[in-house]
Amino acid sequence: MGELKLVECEASDAPELLAGHNKAFTDPIWVEPFFEVLWPEKGERIKVAHKRFLEQWLGDKSSRYIKIVDADTGEIVASSLWRFYTEQFTEEEMNEDIVVDWHEDQETNEWASHLLNFVHKTRLARTKGAPCAVLDILSTRPDHHRRGAGSMMMKWGTEIADSHGWESFIEGSAMAMKLYESNGFVRVPQEILTIPVPDKWKDRPTIKYYWYERPAKKELPN
Repeated sequence: MGELKLVECEASDAPELLAGHNKAFTDPIWVEPFFEVLWPEKGERIKVAHKRFLEQWLGDKSSRYIKIVDADTGEIVASSLWRFYTEQFTEEEMNEDIVVDWHEDQETNEWASHLLNFVHKTRLARTKGAPCAVLDILSTRPDHHRRGAGSMMMKWGTEIADSHGWESFIEGSAMAMKLYESNGFVRVPQEILTIPVPDKWKDRPTIKYYWYERPAKKELPN
């Protein structure tokens, strides 16, 4: 294994980025059911997922995707998407709903829409749509854990937030708690949040997450 290098992603990285997230979040030890809500496409439909992945990433001016590359192999061993919101949200943006249409049946699309809108509106209730940094996704391939890739990506994002005096936020799981907290994030509240669903969806996977916050740096660099 070689030196790890952090660089920003290119559009051509999309298939490898999505494959890396899939390996990380479907690993039996680290399984994250919410990933399947976001990216259920498999087999022949994976090209559809690649197209949607690029549209969501490149179509959002707040998005910056970074990757950690092994210098010897050229392999992407970890990646993350940071969103840096530089302007106050408009009233229209604050009230916008997320519509899910990428699952194969309408009932699952409605369930996924319910989940995503709960997370989205809970975020906006806290941020008030003000300028801030949000870590949208971060993963390391299971065979490259404990090499420091996660810390490199956290340092990159929080330094940008600090340079602007922004608060930072994460909707994350327990498995990365140590990483987040070692980079200045705290759980607010301390308890895990469970997304409530109507009785008709009680047999579907229960989605839980922590809300992490990192305060703005009080003094901006010269």
